[in-house]
Order: sequence, then structure tokens, then C-alpha cells
Amino acid sequence: METGELDALRREVMRLFFSIGKQMKRQAAHALRGMPRMDFLTLYLIHDLAKKQGREEIWVSELVRRIHTPAPAVSRTLGSLEQKGYVRRAVDRADRRKTCVRVTPAGKAVLDGGFARFSDSCNGIFQTLGPDKSRQLIALLKELEAAMEAQELDGRAPPSA
Repeated sequence: METGELDALRREVMRLFFSIGKQMKRQAAHALRGMPRMDFLTLYLIHDLAKKQGREEIWVSELVRRIHTPAPAVSRTLGSLEQKGYVRRAVDRADRRKTCVRVTPAGKAVLDGGFARFSDSCNGIFQTLGPDKSRQLIALLKELEAAMEAQELDGRAPPSA
């Protein structure tokens, strides 16, 4: 490819990434009904990690490791979620140095509602694109993800947080 063509492709990719990013933020705001994304992500991770481990609760230290966020920020988020009744923290009975956190029924309802609204949004997009283009989009996004990960491993891209 010629330099001019590459420049035009780069500009269009950047424009699309920014535009799609803005659209995704709007979609997320609708799906989460004003709940901060970090709160929803934290709630989801607690639920998902516990479910994968066949438990109802996880250690806060485990959450901090998985969310790649400083412990004080996670603690503030958990405090906010706890105040709203979405999670409950407790000292681990087996090791009193550790704190466990679990999603409450109210928190599960928030997750379910957010996912239902997000699902409705995705369904609308898939309906607009049609099944073939939807599958093609997913295949291309997977290729993009793999290419970006390969660049990161090769040292040609900034490392993930």
C-alpha cells in the first residue's frame, strides 16, 4: 500500500474508533441507567468470579488483582456499592486478615437489568446488520483483537493496564 492510502486508512480507523467509542458510552449509559461503569464492572466481576469458582463470595484482594485498579479505588467503589445495597463485605471466617465480598439480590437485579438493556441494544444492531454481516463483524473484531495483542507481545504497542 502507498503512504497516502495508509494515511487515509489510519485517519478513517481513528475516526471510527472515536465515533464507536462515543456510541458505546451512550449505549452503556442507557443500559446502566446512570450507574457509573466502574461500579457495574466491579459488580459484574464479583458475580462472575464467584460463579466461576462455584462460590457466593470472593476475596477483595482477588478482585483488586483482577480489576487492575489500586486497592483504595476498589475499596471506594465497594463502599459505594455496599451503601446502595448491591454488595456485602465481611471478614473471612477462615482467615480474619481477609475480607470477602458478595453480590446481594439487589445487586443481581441491577446486573440482570443492565445486561437485558445491553442485549436489546445488541439485538437492534444485529437486526440492522443482518446475520451474515453480524458474523462477519464479529470475525473481523476477533482478528483485530488478535492483531493488537500480537503487536503488544512484539513490543510494538503500549502494554495493557
